[in-house]
Amino acid sequence: MPRPLSTDNDARTSFHQHRHLVLDFTLVDEHGMARNPTVDEFERLNSVLPPNLGKGVMGGFLVVYFVELPPKPWPISVAGLPLFMTTDHFALPPSLGRPGGGGRPALGGRPRRHELEHLDARSAVTRQLFEAVITFFESADFPILEIGWMCGVWRATYDDGADLSNLPSMLCQTGIFYLPKGTHTLNEAASREKIPGPLDRNDTAYSPIRPGLIVASTSLSTTSGVLVEDHEGAVYMTAASHGFPYDETEVYHPNPNGQIIGHVVRRLADTNIALVKLCDDIKFENRTFQSDDEPDGVLLKGIRDPYERWRYDALSMENSFTGLIDAQFLGVNRIRVTTSDLTEHLWVNQLWAWSGQDPDKYPVAESCGSAIYDQDGNIVAFFRYMMNDSGVGVGVAAQELLHMGYSLHMGTKK
Repeated sequence: MPRPLSTDNDARTSFHQHRHLVLDFTLVDEHGMARNPTVDEFERLNSVLPPNLGKGVMGGFLVVYFVELPPKPWPISVAGLPLFMTTDHFALPPSLGRPGGGGRPALGGRPRRHELEHLDARSAVTRQLFEAVITFFESADFPILEIGWMCGVWRATYDDGADLSNLPSMLCQTGIFYLPKGTHTLNEAASREKIPGPLDRNDTAYSPIRPGLIVASTSLSTTSGVLVEDHEGAVYMTAASHGFPYDETEVYHPNPNGQIIGHVVRRLADTNIALVKLCDDIKFENRTFQSDDEPDGVLLKGIRDPYERWRYDALSMENSFTGLIDAQFLGVNRIRVTTSDLTEHLWVNQLWAWSGQDPDKYPVAESCGSAIYDQDGNIVAFFRYMMNDSGVGVGVAAQELLHMGYSLHMGTKK
């Protein structure tokens, strides 16, 4: 855990040295919400940040305006909040969308519509709150495609052509904003449809297999997830199901010219999680690779419910394409799926994480399937994709495995 910086010189230098710039105060209040700095804290921020035109807390982010962006590398958070830097005086952090009811009414106009006022989502959300919101939209005959809660507000994605004029602008005592389908499309690099090009990757063949190693079908490369077990003790490796077309079950490491390490035996509905039965002679250990910060690697200890996460918690992910990268927890999202199998759920829980503003530090497409874990070694999600140009990454909640009867295997497959 990083220690607070002690001197102004230390702080100014460390702006370019730490992904999470920890100070002797935090801009996150006791409820996990972003707060404005005091006068003294504002001066402390001035000593930490490169010369700038101004700063403030907006949309749950620390927003800093520059004439010219400072040289890289950049931290992803300062004083506990995600850092958003810009040279555009009108730029704001990732788009919230449009309010319901046509926006804020003119003087004397119709007041904005509030719903579910007996519930409170101002500082935290639960599964029950999500269920209530989804039920509300279903009863209003307004099918939403996604619903998420980030930094104290709801974000709902709707199909093209929907009428927002009669929709609420407040749900559960907090704002809700609406985005049309396709607002955040996938980066080309994360389209998952093209054969990966040459990358600065570590394509060494390893034994035992660990989380984040390159695995492949005959045409696509992704990464290994973690080792899980079912109620009968059978063990499986997780992987990104889209990396293995339905007519291919063989799993190779590190590439199609390498060894077959297992076969895809199940795909978990629309979670993008596949289960791989490893070959008898393949070993797997739920421990990440060694790094400067973790010389012994991180032993993965369990699966953590994203609804129990403390907002802005530090997260990590490591794989052979990117090495160790950092992120920050922003919130939970649910995406509606279509399936004819009534034994599978119709909504998949996902996680939103802030990866900063340097695209060179973003996970690449082939990172799909890599475990995202917290500082205690608990897995919270498996990486899926980056929202275009937003710095926000999306991962399917690892909790989905628990819902389907799988838990983290606590030993090593030998």
